[in-house]
Amino acid sequence: MRIRHFAEACRSIVRNKMMSLSSVIIVAACLFIVMLMVCLGLNIDSALGTAESDVQLTAFIEDGLIGEQINELLITINNMEHVSHIAFVSKEENWARLKASLDITEKVDEIVTSSPVSACYDVTVDSAQYTDAVVENIRALPGISTLPYAAETVGLLVSLGTIIRIVFLVIIALLALLSIVIITNTIRLTIDNRKIEIGIMKYIGSTNWFIRWPFLLEGLILGLTGALIPVALFVIFYDGVMGFLVETFQFLFASMELISGLDIFPVLAPLTLAIGGVIGTLASVFTMRKYLDV
Repeated sequence: MRIRHFAEACRSIVRNKMMSLSSVIIVAACLFIVMLMVCLGLNIDSALGTAESDVQLTAFIEDGLIGEQINELLITINNMEHVSHIAFVSKEENWARLKASLDITEKVDEIVTSSPVSACYDVTVDSAQYTDAVVENIRALPGISTLPYAAETVGLLVSLGTIIRIVFLVIIALLALLSIVIITNTIRLTIDNRKIEIGIMKYIGSTNWFIRWPFLLEGLILGLTGALIPVALFVIFYDGVMGFLVETFQFLFASMELISGLDIFPVLAPLTLAIGGVIGTLASVFTMRKYLDV
């Protein structure tokens, strides 16, 4: 019986090919936009996560500390919560690093015979939101002379990341809601176009479920077909397009870790297909109710 209903649904789609095609195109277009925004949002979230993680701090050590004191201080900082890495940098290494960053010529060594900068610890914090607490704890330790920290910059980064995430979630939710409305109305129009056929079947004694099943399957097929198109396009072109963007705009994507298709599609593709199928089926359910309650 189910095979018969499925065959009838397929024949109905072919008979009403223009309305069916319009439904598939609308479903595909709406879900393509939603998938595009989801992929964009996930990549921006990944980039923000990279920027917010591994915040680098430099804690300068007071002159006069001996090796054992330096090691004890290093262990204390390393054991602090949210400190993911710490490294000791001697005076000489710190001075060499400063000269390299400022592009100072070797002639400076003839004038400056000893390092004018202190030894330090390079401290990595695992997330920007915990930087304030880590900085406060390190500054309270005896033996730490200074710890430069741009609190406003880090706070702005965290706030900006939160705002961008919220904005994208709202946009995606609104687009998804709009897509559901458009897709539902389109499929309802497809079935509305055959109200005479439904009425005839009803008045010759066909049961509600005998009438309903082909239309439910038709809505499911239209929804799945429309969802399959954007999924296929993304699976085929996503990695290639992202690779092209990274290569073309290296200055923009150099520090961004983009999500690969293998990471995103095992979840996004089935979800998109499920949404398309559910929307198509529900649209049929709501439309059929109007004609069967007679």
